[in-house]
Amino acid sequence: MKKLLLVLVLGGALLFPIVGLADTTGDADATLTLTAVINVNVEDNLTDLTLTQPDLDALATYTGVPGTAIFGTFGGSFSIQLVALTNFKVEITWDYAITGAGTLPVGTIDSVLYLLDDMGAEIAYIPYTPGVYEITDFLGGNNTPGEEYEYGLKVNLDNLGDRKAGEVITFTVSVTITDTTV
Repeated sequence: MKKLLLVLVLGGALLFPIVGLADTTGDADATLTLTAVINVNVEDNLTDLTLTQPDLDALATYTGVPGTAIFGTFGGSFSIQLVALTNFKVEITWDYAITGAGTLPVGTIDSVLYLLDDMGAEIAYIPYTPGVYEITDFLGGNNTPGEEYEYGLKVNLDNLGDRKAGEVITFTVSVTITDTTV
């Protein structure tokens, strides 16, 4: 019986929470340090660009200058909202898919999509993947409370090559934000 009582007393002492022994007087201090936080939102408000042969003929007549690039501008825009507590860079690139097995001409692939600012002015051609264009509108460092920029896109139709009737080209534009302090 004495052994059982001793086991119960020792077992109860071992089960007694250690927290019960902690000193709870005074204030506790803690520091939370966020050194590499990037919050990004990319909003796509672009509309499809659908062109038919009569549209292309009308655009060619409108420019009237042989060798002049004919552009189709997507409606709407896309915006990039970014808040960062670290150094960063913003890059953009694109890829495509064509219904069927079509491809774009290799020699003009890097001069197909053009990045426009919020007023519609041309900024630069966006390189085809794996190439990238660095968007330099953003501060590139701690920018709280944040920044937002809007961009448009246009396509150089001359550089799409000969297309078949009914082909659909789907462009995928990728925006990458990279922490440059790493």
